[in-house]
Parts: sequence; C-alpha cells; structure tokens
Amino acid sequence: MIAEVGDDGVERSSSPSLLLDEYPVSQGGCRADLVAVAYTIVRMTIDADAEVRQVLRSYLDAVALVEPLQTRLWQRSDLTLSQARLLRLLRRRGPQGVAELAQRLGHSMPTQSRLVDRLEERGLVARHRDPADRRRVTVALTEAGERLAADQPILAGSPIRRAVETMPAERRRSIAEALRELVEAVRQVLVEEETTRPSPTVMAAGGR
Repeated sequence: MIAEVGDDGVERSSSPSLLLDEYPVSQGGCRADLVAVAYTIVRMTIDADAEVRQVLRSYLDAVALVEPLQTRLWQRSDLTLSQARLLRLLRRRGPQGVAELAQRLGHSMPTQSRLVDRLEERGLVARHRDPADRRRVTVALTEAGERLAADQPILAGSPIRRAVETMPAERRRSIAEALRELVEAVRQVLVEEETTRPSPTVMAAGGR
C-alpha cells in the first residue's frame, strides 16, 4: 500500500495491485512483474503530484507576501503592481512599442494593450507615432507619469528586499534561477493559450 496525504490532510492509501485485478494470473508468474511496474508508476505519479502541490503552495506563500505591498501601493497612488512596473520600465528605457512592453513584462498582447489603455486614460502614458517609422506606435511617459514613476520605490526598504539581502549569494542565485524558470514556463503556457483560443470573430461566426 502507498500512503499519501491529500490537501485536506487526510491520509489515503493506493494499492498497485488494484490496477491489476482485471488481469488473470499468468502461467509464467508475470503478475509479480506487472505489480512491480504498477507500483513504480503509482509511486512516480504520487511523487510528481506532491511536488506540484509543493511548488504551488510555495508560490501562493510568496503571493501572500506581496499583497500588503500591493495594498500600500494602491492606497498611495491607485496603481497596481503591473502598472507600476510598466511606468518604471518606461522611465528606465524610454518609449517602447506595445509588443516590446509585452515581451519585457511577460504579458500577452491583449493584456498589455488594456494595461496601456488604463494608464493612458489617467494621463500617465501617451501613444505616439514613431517619426522613423509611421507604422510603429510607441508608448511614452507623460509628465505626470514621469513624476509618479520617480516616486515609486516599490521594494526599497521592504521586508522582501531585506530578507533577500541577508541570504548567501549562492542561495539568491538559485532562487532567482528557479523563479525565472517558473515565469518562463507560465509565459509559454499563456502564449500557447493565446494561439489556440478562437478569436471573437470566429466565435461569433460559429454562433450564427
């Protein structure tokens, strides 16, 4: 029997032999071999599920640490973290195309466009035609956006920053690498979902 503790804290057992109840005992005694293989498969599946839950729980713990930071940011300037990151990116790198912003911030194009729209409505960014290429539209900070971006030390002095600063350099590097891998994996999933999702036009046509 294989014991597993579920999300509800209840321990449950799985028996590889249950997978083989429908198979008769073969003459060569192969059933024992099949049980061994089934045991290995079940054990690997349980271990993989446990590791996935561990990663997700760690992620949620990290998100919980960000919530107070987001609350203070919103109370001070009515900005979300995504909006603040966009403003700081434009302040650091200058005018950018929407596709460039989406790539740097890890957003899909529709999400990035909506983010720019909201900031533009508040007068914090503005879209401009690129003088060198009239087909290209760039996003730049307005004076109000520049002032607000300069006044947003998002992580300076925060418990998160102080905790990271106390870690050994090797530990910081390993955490940074793991987080980058997670972010890239999620971005890839988002890209795949965007490419496979039917467009509104197609969905409307199919509903006729």
